[in-house]
Amino acid sequence: MASPLNVTVRNLTGSWALNQTLSSSPSPALELQGVSWLVRSAIASAPVTITTEQSETLDEKVGNEITTIASTQSTLGRTVDDVKYLKRGPDGEGQWSDEEEIKDHPLFGSMSVRSRWARMRKSTLDEKFTIEGMNDEAEVGEGEEDDEATEEEVIEVIVHGTTGGWISHQIWAFEEIDGQRYHTRRARVTKDEKVVTVRMVYDWQGHGN
Repeated sequence: MASPLNVTVRNLTGSWALNQTLSSSPSPALELQGVSWLVRSAIASAPVTITTEQSETLDEKVGNEITTIASTQSTLGRTVDDVKYLKRGPDGEGQWSDEEEIKDHPLFGSMSVRSRWARMRKSTLDEKFTIEGMNDEAEVGEGEEDDEATEEEVIEVIVHGTTGGWISHQIWAFEEIDGQRYHTRRARVTKDEKVVTVRMVYDWQGHGN
């Protein structure tokens, strides 16, 4: 199911289901991340659901909000909980967290994670793969330059697999696919000289499902 316009990266609260038809195969990326063939084969066709709760609190030090994105991903009878914190600086721009979050994932082992708000032209991941198909929903206001006004706000995530030696650089956004609006998570996974790109597409399931 396509996402309604009021569901954005600033409001991801609700339930999501992986669209297997529109998504890339995750197998090449999982192989690079050290996941066995048997597990990759099971994941390739398994349904995936994500339940997300997004909230805002005030960061009194800078006078801007801190966004908390708490999610639970379910697949193959196993659930994985995750929490991300996104901050803004005094100028309102996204900032990387002061410290990397260290997490232990049941599939990938030890990982360090950093997240922030970003705009595509200011993202440190400027590969064409990450921006094709993005929505330009902002309208140009009086006195604004076109290239600034139409920048897409996204969530940028960098995951370093400290056990496997890989890096997954991700962009969470919304895209129009076949005339419908979907939540997507694009990733560029690298290890040594190898690079794999994937796009995961999620169907909106509504609130409370």
